[in-house]
Amino acid sequence: LISDTLGSLPWHAYRDRAGQPVERLAPTPPLLDRPSPPETRVETWSSLFLDLLLQGNAVAVVAARNVEG
Repeated sequence: LISDTLGSLPWHAYRDRAGQPVERLAPTPPLLDRPSPPETRVETWSSLFLDLLLQGNAVAVVAARNVEG
């Protein structure tokens, strides 16, 4: 129940630059929107939180990055 609830929450990315107000990124970056295709976002995040709750740790590997890091 806990992992499914956390996995179904909306995830947003924000950018904080010196001297400027914090801005929400639109569109949502693919890493948050669909982190492990072909799985849905909810499946991926729920699995990650389930590992965290049951095992005490969870690992996600970022295989590629864009020019903004």
